[in-house]
Amino acid sequence: MSYRHHSRSRSPLTALRALFASLFACLALVLPAHPAGAIEGGDQRFAEFLKNQGTFCLPDGEGGCQEIAPGVPNFLVWSDLDPDSCAVVDYAGLAAEAIRQQSGGAVRLGTRVTGTVTETPLPDGRSDVRIRLHAKNALTYVVQGCDWLNGPPLFGRFITEVVAGKRAALGNAQLDIRFTNETGVPLPDILQLLIEPLEGQVPLSMTFKSSTKGPLREAFGVPDGTPGKADVHTAIQFDDPDNRTEEIRLTRQR
Repeated sequence: MSYRHHSRSRSPLTALRALFASLFACLALVLPAHPAGAIEGGDQRFAEFLKNQGTFCLPDGEGGCQEIAPGVPNFLVWSDLDPDSCAVVDYAGLAAEAIRQQSGGAVRLGTRVTGTVTETPLPDGRSDVRIRLHAKNALTYVVQGCDWLNGPPLFGRFITEVVAGKRAALGNAQLDIRFTNETGVPLPDILQLLIEPLEGQVPLSMTFKSSTKGPLREAFGVPDGTPGKADVHTAIQFDDPDNRTEEIRLTRQR
């Protein structure tokens, strides 16, 4: 039994709306500079990039920031639109740090984030930036309907469940993103880059892959806790939105 979806034929506006509909909103809570799972082998620019994740405020229209997942800063959530489901994969360690704080240090997931930054100067004074990120022991869960708090869970455990003592589904993830940036300026929060790019910032491409073993849930059509696996794959060429893949695959394991 599995869910699969490929999307390669949307208009640019539809594609962007689909992407932005799959984002965590931001939290007013200020978390420490480095999320749970310190950088291993990362250079100073990657450390800067990781520190800036979760800092973008997605306006709520009333002068504040939207809170879709209380206690967790904003980060990208990956969608699969047929059927309507979304995957939360803690690629930047933000959920892991929130869980550590909310549990008073009792729950530590051991999330580790490493990566590299390559910056190639362009003739116009900007740089072509490529960031490769690798996350180990990243909390992962999948919900039907993309309601992070109350939607029927298909795979894994909610953040609140993990704080309460349930075992988290932990997997590995790889993010590869390219964009232009003014040379020498701070590297952006990915949400800020995609939603409100600053002068000189242009998203070029992004790929994401993750694989996680953990419990399937009753909404998937099996007894709760049945061994399963969640594979997530997203690939986007921003100058050609029709060249886009979104897939969440859930499978039962024996």
